[in-house]
Amino acid sequence: MNKPTSKTCTTPLRPHWLGFFLLIWLVSACLPSRNVSVATLEVLTEPATPQPSITTAPTIAQQSGVIPSQTASPIPSDTPAPSETALPSATVPASDTPVPPTETLVASVQAQTASPNTDTPVPVQVSDAPSAVPATLPPSAPDYAAQGLNPLTGLPIDPSLAGLRPINVKVSNLPACVRPQTGLNAADVVFEHYVEAWYTRFTAIFHSQYPEKVGSVRSARMLDLELPAIFSSGFLFSGASAGVQMRVKAIDFKDRALYSLTEYPALYRVPINQTDCTEGPHNMFANTKEALSRLAVRNQDKLVTPISGWYFAPQAPVNGLPATHIELLYENAPMSWDYDAPNAVYLRTQGDKKHYDRATREQLRTYNVVLLYANQVYTDFPESPSWYSLEIQFWGTGNLVLFRDGQAYSGRWERPTREGLFRMYLADGTPLTLHPGNTWFQMVGIYTAHANDAQGRWQFNPEELPLKPVKK
Repeated sequence: MNKPTSKTCTTPLRPHWLGFFLLIWLVSACLPSRNVSVATLEVLTEPATPQPSITTAPTIAQQSGVIPSQTASPIPSDTPAPSETALPSATVPASDTPVPPTETLVASVQAQTASPNTDTPVPVQVSDAPSAVPATLPPSAPDYAAQGLNPLTGLPIDPSLAGLRPINVKVSNLPACVRPQTGLNAADVVFEHYVEAWYTRFTAIFHSQYPEKVGSVRSARMLDLELPAIFSSGFLFSGASAGVQMRVKAIDFKDRALYSLTEYPALYRVPINQTDCTEGPHNMFANTKEALSRLAVRNQDKLVTPISGWYFAPQAPVNGLPATHIELLYENAPMSWDYDAPNAVYLRTQGDKKHYDRATREQLRTYNVVLLYANQVYTDFPESPSWYSLEIQFWGTGNLVLFRDGQAYSGRWERPTREGLFRMYLADGTPLTLHPGNTWFQMVGIYTAHANDAQGRWQFNPEELPLKPVKK
């Protein structure tokens, strides 16, 4: 709309009887049109088009839906910031109020939210959720092992396997030729996490069965310095960078780490033409049964103390939000889970293709999907010739989101000690109960944004740190 232009009046006035009429004509010619002014008012008072709301906090939190100020400190002042060199103190507790689902799903969180990696990142949403377990809770988790149940699934376990250590296997997820992987549906627990170049890798944990082929196997990352302590497990991997390897050789589970072809047949290679990749190193696989035999030689195959710490129940908790589709936009490995109601499981899609297990020819499935929020920092040693190693600081406490039975629940995780299962609680402080069966844990950074709608569709944009290339 063109703005009205002013007219400059320069005609001189003379003392004549026509001067009065001339003055009247000049004044009327210099005034703007009233019709234009009315039109302008009409445009200014037109109601604005409502915008979809998004949640930028790393929990399903804050009923008001207000986005926190982007100029605030990323971590509350009463909570110490995680250290890059020492174990950080507890991180931000989970919020205890779910966000109501928005009416429309945000098509791309990344496109409609400020980047969490700017100089003034969106802060973690905080509430008055208790930082300690209420005194009314049971003093300890159920002893599932004593009941003949697997403490990692809540399902019956073969008595001959119950006293054996779980076995962790590091499994590749990139390049695409490594998919479908072998043996993931046999795992009781799988962790998926970012590595240095913003693609993902898996750590699969086996206890209820020990398959003879899992893989392909790849190198360990910093997160794998924590998981064997948590699960009292052995660990199979293809090797590691100098920085990670040095730490493995000095760590408390070093006698349970198997990472060389000298450990054959616990680790072995197949001819490259038996894989979908045209070259190595994607042809190494693990035999978890043989891994137990190798550990037995070191007197490391048996659990010293029973595993405990998690809760299972066939009934879902109350007050969940609908959750039928879960999408995680990992930068170089976007994936999703879709709820299969008749079987009460979530089915995995990698990119735009259904993700299968090569051993069973079945789509990857899980009864539980749990997002665990943890601080991410770069280390001071390279993981590859191009990038520094990424450390996921999985200790202390942090937020979580549980998906089970087509429902979503906010909560928090706590890991107060190095050894033993981390604990999981709902936002009200009561123990989080998993659906009996397997669980996939999706590790994400503390500034991960998400959106959800009333139809149960969820979308997460996992936090990425600015790339830290190795100085040449």
